[in-house]
Amino acid sequence: MPAAIQNVVVLMFENRSYDNVLGKLYDASYAPPYDAPPPGQAHLRGLTGAESNPIPGGGSIAVAPAVNDPSAHPPVFATTVPVADPGEPFADMAQQILGLTEPPSNGNPYAGPPGPYGLMGGFVANYERQKHGPVPAQIMMHMTPALMPVTAFLANRYMICDEWFGSVPSQTFSNRLFSLCAQSGAWPEADPRFSYIDDLEYLGLEHFASPVYFWFARLKLRSIFSQLDKIGVAARRPGTAIPNWKLYFHDYSNTAALLEYVKLRCDDPAGINVGQYDLSDYSRQTTYLANKQFTTFADDLAAETLAPFTLIEPRYSNNFPGAAKGNSSQSNHPGVQAVINLPWDASPAVDTFYGELLLLDVYSQLRRSAYWPHTLLIVVYDEHGGCYDHLPPVRGMARPSETTPPTEMGFDFTVSGPRVPALIVSPFAEAGTTLRARDGATFDHTSIIKTVWECFDLDRTGDVGLTDRDRAAPSILRALSESAVNDTDIPPTPTHP
Repeated sequence: MPAAIQNVVVLMFENRSYDNVLGKLYDASYAPPYDAPPPGQAHLRGLTGAESNPIPGGGSIAVAPAVNDPSAHPPVFATTVPVADPGEPFADMAQQILGLTEPPSNGNPYAGPPGPYGLMGGFVANYERQKHGPVPAQIMMHMTPALMPVTAFLANRYMICDEWFGSVPSQTFSNRLFSLCAQSGAWPEADPRFSYIDDLEYLGLEHFASPVYFWFARLKLRSIFSQLDKIGVAARRPGTAIPNWKLYFHDYSNTAALLEYVKLRCDDPAGINVGQYDLSDYSRQTTYLANKQFTTFADDLAAETLAPFTLIEPRYSNNFPGAAKGNSSQSNHPGVQAVINLPWDASPAVDTFYGELLLLDVYSQLRRSAYWPHTLLIVVYDEHGGCYDHLPPVRGMARPSETTPPTEMGFDFTVSGPRVPALIVSPFAEAGTTLRARDGATFDHTSIIKTVWECFDLDRTGDVGLTDRDRAAPSILRALSESAVNDTDIPPTPTHP
């Protein structure tokens, strides 16, 4: 196990499946090096091109590369496909995964057999139900190296995981909480108690769930943040005030909106655990961190005060109240991501080009910093977001605990979400290799917790995990080399395709 890893950095994007982003990383029709996979990636579980989904009423739609559509109104860029936001809630994902004719309305759908469209056969049927004029073919489209060149570069020159699954077959909030807390939290006032799973439940807008998001009673859960603070991590520069962890946000932070522990650190006048990624969304006077001595990601790299564990959140919208205007979303979330979506709001569809620029910036800054020889960068997506993937979720996942309450529909957390893209970027990651779990284990978002736990020896006081889910999760560290083996440099800045 590479003891030289001293900094773990996580960049989590939004709502795309493995097949959508990396399913066709290699093809004989592409320019080198993507015309053929390197030996260590020769058996990726990607797309053959023959995969399809039935169309309700007859026929089918096969997978295909995303393309520009200049005849659409407004014209469609391939990097914005799918333009309409696919179905994300638990019931929508159940239709997609189980091939049901419509989303289920009660009971645990995973307790029964697949529907008439078969496993992973309900994506087209579900997409046709969505708002904003969905074009059915778009849900079966995938990106190419030309469309997401930074992602392709890092996948080819570092390590890719083709069996990393979302923790929950549902939305952003529950999956992000699993990545930090190994559970989704439960409605505190419900009797009987239910676990949160859909975003609207956290907002208090569905099934009478108690609201916890933003200005309400945030969840008081143990997390990787609280554990890092409880155990402590030796500073890379002894005598320098370096926090155990730090969160960097752009327009707003989902993490701070959900977890009480993080929100309290936002309010701390010292400002050591939360900072803006940069000053593009707010000035030091307009940010809600105003009057705090916060530092940006670049500040901490330059001063060599980067925390051992770093979480970076992208810019989620292009019109968050109070944030600078004119900035594009970097989250890669399909569809329009406007926080204020008024009838006259002309917010464009999210373009993955801007997510690629963020990924390049994070990687470039780390690669040029003094931290790079000791860093592990994990690039992952929170959920598949309704985008097509051909590989079914994993059954038999560990529940957070024996006493974890089910969701209101009876789901018990023993089924993962579909696959999401995951890149392992480090001098200790051999170029052109594949990360796979062993002994029947499954990589999911709680593998982030397990990796941080092992990297910083957080079990040295006898506490071996947050929940049963992260205790069962495999660690990334075991796939890395004992010494640095990768000296990949920085790719060119992409231009809009």
